[in-house]
Amino acid sequence: MISILRNYQGLDLLIYGGAFVLALMIAFALHEWAHAYVAYKEGDPTAKALGRLSINPLVHLDLLGTLLLILFGFGWAKPVPVNPANFKNGNKSELKVSLAGIVINLLMTLVFGFLYVVTLLFVTSESVAILRFLSVFLMYLSVTPFVLAIFNLIPIYPLDGYNALRALSKNPYNKFFMFMQQYGMWIMLILLITGVISYVINLMFQYILTPLFNLYGLILGVI
Repeated sequence: MISILRNYQGLDLLIYGGAFVLALMIAFALHEWAHAYVAYKEGDPTAKALGRLSINPLVHLDLLGTLLLILFGFGWAKPVPVNPANFKNGNKSELKVSLAGIVINLLMTLVFGFLYVVTLLFVTSESVAILRFLSVFLMYLSVTPFVLAIFNLIPIYPLDGYNALRALSKNPYNKFFMFMQQYGMWIMLILLITGVISYVINLMFQYILTPLFNLYGLILGVI
């Protein structure tokens, strides 16, 4: 959001700023809804009972996490509460729940990325504001979930990557997991401050997201 404030003004600021915030709220909501939905399907009604089985962004947003993500590009939503004791298939269920948010974010990137590239065929800087907003919104609706997915793949507590790795482990109480539970937040903060996470995500953009958009462009060009 800071880069948007620096680079745009007037109507463009409203278009890019509004599209970014709206896409961010949707990406967060679907990420957390996916956790809640899969947990419910795997036998745990905890999230549903607390009203978290919803695509309403307001029930999932964490004030500080959302503010940090809007301002600096990294943050978090309110974690979905789960009770592993209710899972039908133990660690397998826990693994599915851990990966659910990442999977749906990547699906959003695939679907909305294609729709974004479609808009590039007819939306220009001279187009009416609503069409420009649509194109920018679809762009952010593919980019933002991608960032969330890559960020959450990092195996650091309390991210989904950590929970998935723990679910796969034969000993979820070994020294590594105990260490991460104690110091994970500090490690993540150091990686954010030093720019390591930004570097990793930029690499993913370069080698995954950009080629994906280029592939969509080739497909549409053939069509």
